[in-house]
Amino acid sequence: MKALLKIFQIALCAILIIGVIACTPRQEVKLEEAPAYPKTSFIVFSDPHIYDPTLGTEGKAFEDYLADDRKLLRESTEILEAAIAAIKSEKASFVLVPGDLTKDGERVSHELVVSYLGQLEARGEKSIRGAGQSRCEKRPLIQICRR
Repeated sequence: MKALLKIFQIALCAILIIGVIACTPRQEVKLEEAPAYPKTSFIVFSDPHIYDPTLGTEGKAFEDYLADDRKLLRESTEILEAAIAAIKSEKASFVLVPGDLTKDGERVSHELVVSYLGQLEARGEKSIRGAGQSRCEKRPLIQICRR
């Protein structure tokens, strides 16, 4: 008999709790207005893999390298010049250049990239670039990129 009374009490408490929850008026959740973001536009060009031609563009070793690689090393500076010209014709708040800036992290190639991006900065464009090479930690390239 005591067990039956205990079950009845538990069931009655459960019904009361469910009734209170079900009958509680729901409060309407009001979302705040979305924050006002400044109007901005930006340009991204990634992984230019610039190769300074003063490092050499002829010979068997260079040709063998090109045969096994998809990069357009001979044309890389020409492609970068075209990209810079296209960027100059656009209006952007900033330019992002993520990824591998150079073929293999050569200092002279990084200096070449910095000189081209300097053309944008001279016009007032902000450029944000990152050296993506896994070999960057072996060379002081970050200082070159931050000039």
